[in-house]
Amino acid sequence: MTHDQIKEAMGETAFQPQLGSHEEVASHSAVLTNIRISNRLQMTVDAKIAAWYRPTFENVLSYFAQTYGLFDEAFELVEVPDLREIVSEFTAIWMKLHSGALNTKSMVDMWEICIGIDRINRILRANMQRWRYFFRTSTQTPRKMEEVLRILDEGGGFFGGKAKQKEREKAPSPAPDDASSKAPPSLD
Repeated sequence: MTHDQIKEAMGETAFQPQLGSHEEVASHSAVLTNIRISNRLQMTVDAKIAAWYRPTFENVLSYFAQTYGLFDEAFELVEVPDLREIVSEFTAIWMKLHSGALNTKSMVDMWEICIGIDRINRILRANMQRWRYFFRTSTQTPRKMEEVLRILDEGGGFFGGKAKQKEREKAPSPAPDDASSKAPPSLD
C-alpha cells in the first residue's frame, strides 16, 4: 500500500493535528523545547571548546555557566542519584572558582576545573539520552549509561582516569625489599 493510499483510507487529517487540539499544542511545545535545548547545547559546546583551547579563568567560568544553564533547562530528566552527584560537583567547582586559592594563571588548574565540568556535562547528556533525546535506535543500546560513564572515568577520553591517577600518587609506596634493591643480573 502506498503512502497516498494510506492517507486516502485514513483521511488526510489523520496525519495532522487538529487546530487548537492538545496534540497541536504538545507538538508546538516540543518543537520549541527542542530548539531551546539545542541552542543551549550548542552554547555549551562552544564554551567547552573555548575553555579547553584557551583555559583562561573567563573561558572556564563561561563553560561552567553554560553547563549550569543546560542543567537548569534539563534537570527534570536527571535521575536522583545523578542529580545528587551533579549538585555536589557543581558545588565543589563553584567553591574552587570563588575560593581565591585557585591559581587562575595555571593551565593545569583550569583544565582540572574543565575535567569536573566535563563530568557534569557527560552525566547530563547521558540522562538526556535515557529519554532518547539525541539518538534513537531500533535495537537496545549495547551498554548501560552507567557503564559508559564508568569507562570514561577510569581511562576513556583525553583526561580519563585523572582522578584515579591522583589517588595512586597519594598512596604510600611499598618499602623496597632485598630482592628489588639488588642490581639486575649481567648478560655477560
